[in-house]
Amino acid sequence: MRGLIRLARGDGSGAEADAERTAELAHENRDPQRLYTSLAMAAHIFFSVGRERPASEILDEAFEGFKELHHLGFAGVELHRYAWIALMLGRSDEIFAVVDREPFQSPWIETARAVAAGDFRSAADVLGRIDARTDEAFLRLRAAEQLVAEGRRAEADEELRRALAFYSSVGATRYIREGEALLAASA
Repeated sequence: MRGLIRLARGDGSGAEADAERTAELAHENRDPQRLYTSLAMAAHIFFSVGRERPASEILDEAFEGFKELHHLGFAGVELHRYAWIALMLGRSDEIFAVVDREPFQSPWIETARAVAAGDFRSAADVLGRIDARTDEAFLRLRAAEQLVAEGRRAEADEELRRALAFYSSVGATRYIREGEALLAASA
C-alpha cells in the first residue's frame, strides 16, 4: 500500500523499492489471499514505472496460481489491477478465463471484467457504487485517456473532473499531472 501511495505522490523510485520488497515478502507467505493481492499491487507499480517485464512475470505467476483456486476469495479484490496490466499487454483473454470461471461474481469481478474489455468508465462506475474511491479515480483517469484519444472531449473532461477532485484531495501529484496534461490535450 505504501508503494501505491508513493507512486501516486510522484515517488516512482520509492514505489519501485516497495514493490520489490512486497514481491519478496509475498513469496514468503504462500497464502493465496495475501500472495495475489500483494503481487497485484507490486505489478501495478512495476508497470506504472515502466518495468513491464516484472509486471508480466507477476501476471504469469498469478494466472498460473489462479488455475489452482476453486474461487478467488479476497484475491479477487485486486483482480482489476491484473486486468489493467493484461489489457495493456494484450493479454485480456487470460483475465476473461479467470473471471468467467469464478463462482462468486462480486463487484470486484465485474470491475475486472470491464477493465479487461477496455471499458474503464463502467469499471469506475462499479467501484463508485461500492465507494472504492482510490481505484475508481484511477479508472476514471484511464477512461479520460480513452475519451481524449477518441475526440470525446466533454465526456473526457467529466471523467477528469471526477478523478482530479479525488486526487487533489489526497495530494496524488502524479495523477494530478496526468489529469492536467489530459485537460490540456482535450482543450
